[in-house]
Amino acid sequence: MDRINKKRFNFSEEKLKSKLIKKLGLYLLLLFILGCVSVEKINVSDEASEPVDLDALMTPPNNYFNDSAPNLNINFTCGFSENNATAELSNISLYITDSNNQSFALNQVTAVSGTTNVTSWILNLNVGNYTWNCLAFNNISESRWATNKSLTLNFTTQAPPPPPALINNPPTINSIILTNDSNQNLIAQVTTSDPENDQVRTIYNWYTNNTPLLALNLPFEGGSTSGNATNNGTTR
Repeated sequence: MDRINKKRFNFSEEKLKSKLIKKLGLYLLLLFILGCVSVEKINVSDEASEPVDLDALMTPPNNYFNDSAPNLNINFTCGFSENNATAELSNISLYITDSNNQSFALNQVTAVSGTTNVTSWILNLNVGNYTWNCLAFNNISESRWATNKSLTLNFTTQAPPPPPALINNPPTINSIILTNDSNQNLIAQVTTSDPENDQVRTIYNWYTNNTPLLALNLPFEGGSTSGNATNNGTTR
């Protein structure tokens, strides 16, 4: 008898619990319908998405090289796009090293807005090796670096070309009766010209038997010298 009563009691207890749960569910449903219980909408978003760099828009390209001048105006351009639907871009900064590729530091910063922006700066740079990059922030303090890029400015001063050679034809010696002996006045003639049309001054040095008649001390300007040439006199 006790065993039978115990089973009946257990069955009655489980049945009671089931009825209470059903009633509680109906009561909550009724409260919801009447507006006594509100259900808040919870937005479940993906993990926060920082700005994305638009690498194709970055200039100058990586490993840029220029040797056309000792200093150049270089245009730096960076682009970023914001993927977070609840944020927008706030600023874009340019970082660059010195000409020895040291001291990577902030150089320019520009305030921007919207979800996509392309910003440019012009820097006058001297010869050297540089590394540069851009950093973007959005309005919820998320940030994103682009990819480091390098550039080289390598102007080399070239020596000026040598001046064109002076045209100086060998001198000729003539006398009045064309015998050119030592008993006559000898006349030396020479043809010279300068390709750049500069003034040309001709200086004569007379020799007798390969020995100069006069000692010429250079430099000298203007004036003239004269002498008698004997025994096969020549001029150079």
